[in-house]
Amino acid sequence: MRRAGPESGMVTAEIAVALPAVIAVCVLLVGLAQGGAAKIQACDAARVSVRAAAIGEAAPPPRRGVSVEVVTEGEWVSAYARSSAPLLGDLGGALTCEAHALSETVPAS
Repeated sequence: MRRAGPESGMVTAEIAVALPAVIAVCVLLVGLAQGGAAKIQACDAARVSVRAAAIGEAAPPPRRGVSVEVVTEGEWVSAYARSSAPLLGDLGGALTCEAHALSETVPAS
């Protein structure tokens, strides 16, 4: 038979303190992973859009949650993409990426 001493219940108290911290760290790691994935999607959308615009084709629509703006200045084509992490939403700020290319099309005279 065990005797209840002054340290009785210490493990329960330690778990009660540590468990929310472990859960918070896990949520933070998932948010960072989603932010990285959103950044990769934004960069991919910018690269595909600028490549298509540079050769005079229509770019495929970007994935949901990504917006792309294509700007042509002289012989340069630029694409600016914005995305946000799903878990962080507006708290994480907008994730942006840009891509630039020389236009391969002949401008109309």
